[in-house]
Amino acid sequence: MTLADEYLADEILIHGGKEHRGSTHYMIFSAPTSAPLLNWHFGTMSSRRISPTHTAAIERTTKSFSVHRAELLAEAKVRQQALQEIHRRLRHFPQGDRRNYVEGSWSGFEYDFSNSVFFYPVDMKDSWYQNSVDFSGCTYYASAEFSGSTYERSAYFVDSTYYDWVFFNDSTYFGDVQWSGSTYHDSARFSWSVYYGEVSFHDSVYGGSVFFDQSLYYDEALFYSSTYRGETGFDGSLYRDSVFVSDSVFEGAVSLYGSVFCGALNFGTDFFGEPYPSRFVQSAPCFVAERDARATLFGSSSNDFVVEDSGYSIALGSDSLPLGCGFLSTEQADYLAAKFREVYEARTYLRDSQVPQERRELQEKLEGFSEELRAFRKTLLPCRLAAKFPAWMGLSTVV
Repeated sequence: MTLADEYLADEILIHGGKEHRGSTHYMIFSAPTSAPLLNWHFGTMSSRRISPTHTAAIERTTKSFSVHRAELLAEAKVRQQALQEIHRRLRHFPQGDRRNYVEGSWSGFEYDFSNSVFFYPVDMKDSWYQNSVDFSGCTYYASAEFSGSTYERSAYFVDSTYYDWVFFNDSTYFGDVQWSGSTYHDSARFSWSVYYGEVSFHDSVYGGSVFFDQSLYYDEALFYSSTYRGETGFDGSLYRDSVFVSDSVFEGAVSLYGSVFCGALNFGTDFFGEPYPSRFVQSAPCFVAERDARATLFGSSSNDFVVEDSGYSIALGSDSLPLGCGFLSTEQADYLAAKFREVYEARTYLRDSQVPQERRELQEKLEGFSEELRAFRKTLLPCRLAAKFPAWMGLSTVV
């Protein structure tokens, strides 16, 4: 057991929770004694073909695993309890109202969980971090729940591996946040979130379905150079700045309908305009929902819809947009630009403010802006361009 385990076991679990406020808490949950066994087990059992040699090795490993099972479970219980104690102090429910939470007694610390190994379910939902938090390089052998959390500063989840499902739904990120270089063996959810800073998901592998839908992106969103093996959702979201989805492979269905891209959407080029087209293996991405004709709207004419010839192409209309889509009107674009300026000003004040009451008021102000923008996006949809759709799309009736 490392620093976090020893500190929490001694100070929290045994002595009842001594809270010494400091600048940084290094919470490194190192690998258990059986970590090589866990790595070998997940790597081998994920293979579709197991040779006789593997079978014999599995039998030997199973016996070894059984011998150490009790010790492993005991260690998992202590570590999970330690993490629960941290989690309990990262949120507070005023007057017992569990629908709304604020920062907890330990929210002011800066946390470093980097390179930790979690071989038990992780529950960190509804946490509030007033300073930066680092979960980089972590390995999760069981499910991980981070939904409903608030991050006032930067957050890092890069270069991590998730063997089970992971949820980051309904969270708010006031600073930059990064998930790049990660591998997801099961489903991942990032829906209904708000990103005020740049968000990075690039250079990742998604083995199951992944959804980034129903979210607000106030800065650049980076999804490039990734592999998406299951269903992927970017729908129902508002993107203020450029979105890069180039140099990627999509093996499942991809949805973008109901979203508004104010900046450029790039499937074919990188930051420097170099061609790195993505490929759609199963079908072309869906820009228009058949059920209620919700279409994707654009605020920029600098989009790049060029994709690899070996996959499905994106059919474009005379306006160089996907069929059934359209541009924002001047009035709509002006409204969004004005609202984005208000958001930028409030976020700048929040970043520089050191007064708790002022920070709370600014956060509430930003939350109000986000609610206004969500409501405004819905007024743009469902789209009333259905009469322009080709007959083969089955959307000839105006809604």
